[in-house]
Amino acid sequence: MGTNAAESGSLAPVAPDVGTLSASDIDERKFPVVRRGYDMSSVDDFLDRVAAKVNRTDREIDQLRLTQQELERQLNDARAAIERLQGELTGAHEETAEAQRHTETTRQMFEHDLRRKTAHTRELETALASAQEETDAQVAALRDQLTAAESRATHAEQDVVRLQKELESAAEAHQSAVASAHEEATEARRQRDEAASKVIALEEGRHELEAASEALGQQVKGLHLIAHRVRELLSAQRDASDQRVTAVDDQIAALTDGPLGRYLDDD
Repeated sequence: MGTNAAESGSLAPVAPDVGTLSASDIDERKFPVVRRGYDMSSVDDFLDRVAAKVNRTDREIDQLRLTQQELERQLNDARAAIERLQGELTGAHEETAEAQRHTETTRQMFEHDLRRKTAHTRELETALASAQEETDAQVAALRDQLTAAESRATHAEQDVVRLQKELESAAEAHQSAVASAHEEATEARRQRDEAASKVIALEEGRHELEAASEALGQQVKGLHLIAHRVRELLSAQRDASDQRVTAVDDQIAALTDGPLGRYLDDD
């Protein structure tokens, strides 16, 4: 076609701009007929094939534009999803940090209270042991006094019997001695009864101290159980927070590692 144009001079019309060339331009394109020119059927066949190629190229361009628009929409959706997940991840990190701070404060409070009550329990146990030792010593002393009083009462009763026998022969001479012996026997019985009452009171006090010690031991066991439960709850909260953070990280990784991630990197 270049040779024909050269031979025909200015007979060939000006070719359309290639940048705006379409399939209809190729179909409607007319060439002048000159001698020693190209075969028109060959030219028409070639132009038909070029027009078909241009038409397919235009359709492919339109399809690529639609694909580009869809990919841009998906890219925008992915960016929005990533921003949302990043916001959720930031919130999850903040909630986890707040839960850990609250958990640590609670743990410190429980441990402080447990140490304080444990120290108080030890003090009470020491005081109880000391009180029990003192009570045992007092009970032993009172038992000794009771034994001595009973011995004195026995001897006094024996003296009364002996004096009563002697009074049978000399009642008037020994009335004062008999009265004195009766008084000593009465005093000895009174001391014996008083010592027995003290022994009973001390035994009751020891039982009360033992009951208080047992109740205190139950409280300490309960505090240990509460502390163990708190540690289990803290561990469960940490595991749940870690699982939530891991799930969010996996979602972000899935988005960034897929096809959309490559568009994000290219962008």
